[in-house]
Amino acid sequence: VEAALGADMVAMEEAKELSEKGFLTSSCCPAFVNMARIYFPQVYEKNVSKVVSPMEAMARYFKKQDEH
Repeated sequence: VEAALGADMVAMEEAKELSEKGFLTSSCCPAFVNMARIYFPQVYEKNVSKVVSPMEAMARYFKKQDEH
């Protein structure tokens, strides 16, 4: 499976979230998300996307496929 599928899945969800919030940073880097959560909690709460990383999106996709 092409790894870009996870990035596409995340991009679609982040686009929806961006249209609601107006300003948004990506959630694709877990290290960035963790840094924002610890050092900039106000930014984390309001402006960091709550969409999972592409890696996690793919893991959830495969887990769902395995249920069938």
